[in-house]
Amino acid sequence: MSGAMSIISIIPYTYVERKIKRTQKVTIQHSKDMCLYTDNIQTENDCFHINSIFDISYKCVSKESGFLYLHTNQGMFAYTIHTDPAAFIAAYKDIKKKGDIAVSPSFFVTILSTVQLDPYFFSFFHV
Repeated sequence: MSGAMSIISIIPYTYVERKIKRTQKVTIQHSKDMCLYTDNIQTENDCFHINSIFDISYKCVSKESGFLYLHTNQGMFAYTIHTDPAAFIAAYKDIKKKGDIAVSPSFFVTILSTVQLDPYFFSFFHV
């Protein structure tokens, strides 16, 4: 966790919890914060090191909400948001640009030879 590091950007996200209590179905909407630090992004249940995040994208689904996608080396994680993510995404890209290390195409060949991955996974890379 980031401890004493300060938050660079923050964006609220929601998730829905459904429970059965006795004879009725109960739906609870939770609101949490996703926090961007210089070295990671933290949510309620996950912490992603900045180097394990390949990209962040957004898909608007209505006037009120959309999905913020974290494309990571652990897969893609979707979060429902109700605010414009432009500032959060720009802050992430700024951090990545400052600390970005050039990766050679042979790096991806090494990954492919050791791990079987879906080719769709590599469509996010522009080498």
